[in-house]
Amino acid sequence: MLQVAKHREVLDRFAGPQTLELLDKIFDVAKAYRQTEAKLKALIGDGREQQRRLEMLRFQLDEIAAAALQPDEEADLLVTRKRLSNYERLHNAVSKAYALLYQGSNGLPAVSDQLAEAVTELMHVERYDQELSTWSKTLQEALYNIEDIARSLRVYQESLTHDAGALQKVEQRLDLLNRLKRKYADSVEGVIAYSKTVAEEIMRIENSAELVASLQADLAKQAAIYHTFAVQLSEQRQQAAQALRQQMGEQLADLGLPHAVLAPEVRTAAESKPHPMGQDEVEFMFNANPGETPKQLIKVISGGEMSRVMLALKTLLAENDPVETLIFDEIDSGLGGRLALAVGEKLRELATSRQVICVSHLASIAAMADQHLFISKEIEEAATYTKVRVLEEQERVVEIARMLDGQMSEIALEHARELLKPKLNG
Repeated sequence: MLQVAKHREVLDRFAGPQTLELLDKIFDVAKAYRQTEAKLKALIGDGREQQRRLEMLRFQLDEIAAAALQPDEEADLLVTRKRLSNYERLHNAVSKAYALLYQGSNGLPAVSDQLAEAVTELMHVERYDQELSTWSKTLQEALYNIEDIARSLRVYQESLTHDAGALQKVEQRLDLLNRLKRKYADSVEGVIAYSKTVAEEIMRIENSAELVASLQADLAKQAAIYHTFAVQLSEQRQQAAQALRQQMGEQLADLGLPHAVLAPEVRTAAESKPHPMGQDEVEFMFNANPGETPKQLIKVISGGEMSRVMLALKTLLAENDPVETLIFDEIDSGLGGRLALAVGEKLRELATSRQVICVSHLASIAAMADQHLFISKEIEEAATYTKVRVLEEQERVVEIARMLDGQMSEIALEHARELLKPKLNG
């Protein structure tokens, strides 16, 4: 009750199931409205920012498209660069290898010639030993392989070119790929994938007009539904506020506050957008004295008055209140006689549907409890402890008697037994 934000919830619970059902509908509509609004805002955003975004995306797409990237070209370019930049070494090594295998070098015959001579020698004598025939065939196969390798080296040698311009083009292409990778992705394949994402986003932005119109239509429809529900809810809250004021007046009169007024004030909130709790702000006004205008409850109510207001409210909200445990303190402040009994009866009635804990100094109220807890302070080794224990049957009689006259006289004890009789016999 001391949190104004909770007053609307209390009034809605008092209004009953029909209002709570309507509130659920408003919550769903307001949620859908805000989701649609968020989508629209993300789609439209700031006009200038959206245009800047579109221009940047187009520039990126054009830059990548102009490069005409191929998925595996970077690896091929690296191989080509290595070959072109090492032309001298490759040409010399291949030329020498070819000469050794097929032409001869430094006055020595070629390897292929020497192998051919070895094959010829073995073929001349293999008829004398069949084992030599196997070796002859192996050497002949080696000769064929060497001749194949020599021909391949010859072709490779002829393909080698010393072209500084070609090397420069390869370097420039690799520089371009590296620049694009630094800007957009870690690999050429990643840059290609990024360009596809950019193209899709450009298409979404350019074709967003239709979607914007659709979302705006949804927003208007949701706002209209919300307004219809919100007006109905406001009417129900106004009616509930009047009923609550009247019934709270009756309840508070029974609790010793005959002039008290609890008046829920229902105001239309400044914000016009759909809100999950409707378009109303609710605050409880209170006055305990005759002839005064009710003021903000949170500023004028006393502790004893608050306990009785809470008891009256909880009595009225018993069917719709989800709170399972209620605690009342100083609820008996300024009470006695018939009023104390009335407060006790309401507490007992309330306790039939939930747990009620009450701190009381009146025997007539305390005697209506199903269980009593005794709270005491004790000092042990220079430290103060608060202890709570459950009282047994005779202890309950003694404590009620103490509350009656402070002496625990026989009359007080007998009176205490009478007060507790319904509970002790139950």
